[in-house]
Amino acid sequence: MKLTIKGNIPSLKNSKQIYRNNRTGRPFITASDNAKSWMDSATVQLLSQMNKLKPEPFNYPINITMVFYYKDKTRKDLDNSSSGVLDALVKAKVIDDDDH
Repeated sequence: MKLTIKGNIPSLKNSKQIYRNNRTGRPFITASDNAKSWMDSATVQLLSQMNKLKPEPFNYPINITMVFYYKDKTRKDLDNSSSGVLDALVKAKVIDDDDH
């Protein structure tokens, strides 16, 4: 099975923003708008591909091969890219969990 996610993967770990809760005044940390937008787009792309291939999530060990293509030669942290893809796979219910 081959799934493709198009778009530049932002670093989900390093793109956090601090906001303040208007009701309580307490600060909280959330992902950047760019990271949220990418995650929503990746989830939609995965869901549309999975609906055609397999309706149920994988709930057993599988091997995943990830190939990344970047537009420029800027150094990227592969761990950040792969964790973003794994989070998108979980959110789209392609896999049950990414902790194995």
